[in-house]
Amino acid sequence: MDRLAALSRQLAPRSSATDPSAASTPTPARRVRLALMGCGQISHAHLAGIQALCGEVLEVSVVIDSVAARATELAALVVGGGGRAPLVFSSLDEALAAEDVAALEDSADLPFFDAVDVMLPHQLHLPVTRLCLERQKHVLLEKPLAPTLAEAEEILQLAEAAAERDGTVLMVAENSQYWPEVQRGVELIESGAIGEVLSAKACFNVRKAAANYSQQGTNEGPGTGGFRGPDGEDAEVPWRYDLAVAGGGVVIDGGAHWLRPMRCFMGEIERVVGVTASLVPEMQGESMAQALLEFKSGRVGYFEAMAGETLHLG
Repeated sequence: MDRLAALSRQLAPRSSATDPSAASTPTPARRVRLALMGCGQISHAHLAGIQALCGEVLEVSVVIDSVAARATELAALVVGGGGRAPLVFSSLDEALAAEDVAALEDSADLPFFDAVDVMLPHQLHLPVTRLCLERQKHVLLEKPLAPTLAEAEEILQLAEAAAERDGTVLMVAENSQYWPEVQRGVELIESGAIGEVLSAKACFNVRKAAANYSQQGTNEGPGTGGFRGPDGEDAEVPWRYDLAVAGGGVVIDGGAHWLRPMRCFMGEIERVVGVTASLVPEMQGESMAQALLEFKSGRVGYFEAMAGETLHLG
């Protein structure tokens, strides 16, 4: 976590699409330009947060999605929230190529975007992050960092090299550490107001996982397979059910939001003893997990995650 914290610094707008010296130089005259990449369900939550809290420092200038209808819908929400119409592209390659053409034409309105909010299936995190960092685009990367430890380590190494080279920032979009109740809990613990914390317990139960996952897009998933939506209709298996795409099941997905607060309260984890099980036939990763966590302090906590109670499976 220390490596990620060191990489998560304040973003600065770039004055040129290709000038490394501009990477860490603030330009107060304009806001940081942000590309939203992956326009599924979670992108609407990201956009709502930007519009509510970050309008003075961030401008959504680009939206990117391989499904045109999703990109167009999100672009309309940007305009509806009072922003100017963002540029719409079907891929990151297309957006960068268009920016290159504009640079050759000496366009004054460059770069198209300074940073990318990556909200894609997990197996795409590494190649997209690599390309963004190569092009000196700051990256906000949805959790988890990657579907495998090897890919996560490669992303960290790429980000550390980019930060050293030109000040480019990588941050993982794990929002639970910013929840008001979590921050208040940390304050109370650090101040000694509630005494010594001896143990902690976190439980994550996805009661409507099928509906939530299917709304977040299936175009990168494994296709159809007898899956039923919330109203009993035929539906594709969500990409989060594909182990090769997601890298895991309920723990690597929503469970991370409960593990992070435990680490905020208790410190880093030293050792884990746990079991997993599959309660949902279509879900290749775990849909149940129970674990004892030993923290570096010697204290012990308990973690539980489960999906499956009302999953609307045919």
